[in-house]
Amino acid sequence: MSNSSSSIGSVSGTATRTFEFGRTHVVRPKGRHQATIVWLHGLGDKGSSWSQLLETLPLPNIKWICPTAPTRPVRLFGGFPCTAWFDVGDFSEDAPDDLEGLDASAAHVANLLSTEPADRNYGNGNLYPVNLSAIVGLSGWLPCSRNLRNRIEGSHEAARRAASLPIFLCHGLGDEVVAYEHGKRSAENLSSAGFRNLTFRTYNGLGHYTIPEETDEVWKPESQAQVVFDPSCCHPAQIALSQISQRYGDGPNDELALESSGDYTRKIGYLEFSDYNNVSKNGKPVANFLNNVWYQPEEIFPVYGTPEVRQHAFWVPVDKHYFTVAEKLENLKLGSCVNTTCLPRTPIAVRVKRGASANVFVDNSAYRSFLNTKFNVTPIDMESAAVALICLQQKTPFIAIRSLSDLAGGGSALSNEAGIFSSLAAQNAVDAVVRFIALLS
Repeated sequence: MSNSSSSIGSVSGTATRTFEFGRTHVVRPKGRHQATIVWLHGLGDKGSSWSQLLETLPLPNIKWICPTAPTRPVRLFGGFPCTAWFDVGDFSEDAPDDLEGLDASAAHVANLLSTEPADRNYGNGNLYPVNLSAIVGLSGWLPCSRNLRNRIEGSHEAARRAASLPIFLCHGLGDEVVAYEHGKRSAENLSSAGFRNLTFRTYNGLGHYTIPEETDEVWKPESQAQVVFDPSCCHPAQIALSQISQRYGDGPNDELALESSGDYTRKIGYLEFSDYNNVSKNGKPVANFLNNVWYQPEEIFPVYGTPEVRQHAFWVPVDKHYFTVAEKLENLKLGSCVNTTCLPRTPIAVRVKRGASANVFVDNSAYRSFLNTKFNVTPIDMESAAVALICLQQKTPFIAIRSLSDLAGGGSALSNEAGIFSSLAAQNAVDAVVRFIALLS
């Protein structure tokens, strides 16, 4: 993995602005280089957050380029500065467009792709001489939609490229950050502007996050060359809800009990106990009666929903503004000693992208590794999801600030320093909360 940074100037009329882009993180292919994907993070995020995840994907022939947007005041947050590819006021078609910001970001992406091998990068004589093989957008919306059709129809070359460029857009009906209608309308605007090779996928119950069903469609088949990938306009942190243990049922295709009525699902995934069984046959694990743990969404009845009609939630988004502010806690000095006895490692404040609440106290390195690989979660507790659910149902901004005690079975014999930690945990958590509230004001 490597990184770099750059600045790009944008000119509009007589005004000139220079945008200082953050670090670009590159994940190089482990196998033969067959494709390059530029991954554009969401509002308030950064390239490094995604590069660490993308490095773990089983896609050995992909080169990932993860740039970081400039930090700028964003109208959507009342002028609060955060990383953004362009200024955002709201998601409506009537909102003013930040053409300077968009222009600078497009030039930055083109510059990143300019050094790609010749067989994967062809100049086309336009402003940004890059030939994109495909574009994927998850839970996003289209800026500048009002003038797009006129711009495309005004250029024969642009119309030709628009007609053939594959675009794959995904949006969940339950998206509470970028409403589904914005995503749907964006797809319609692209189609009417001449983008004929466009696919728009709708996912029932999906919020502002991804699920295996969605990502499986994105990577099938793998792109053949360069792709600009936008995971959404605003990607908040998320916290997973509890899992439910379920064995295979007796229904068609081994469906779970009550699966046909919508009470349980096999779409999210499972843990198979035999993978951790010491008993093997011909070198392969032997299944046992415990079978699988199937991960399930929780039922919720939000105040903004239809009375007595349930919805499902597996990930609960953290408030995007809170998440942006929380990054400033990472330099907070935390206590590490009680009297003259100190922890072997100095506690640090870390902002994470995903956490989970389990219905057991997790102190097992194998299960910790499984949850990290399967769901990309790092912290695991037993309570935060309960608070998250209430906030989701009441449509209340949410963030979790926790003191975590160990590495869930991954540390040394000193990992569970309960005698010291219990005296420090509450005070460190209070210090973090007080600092967070001060930053909000």
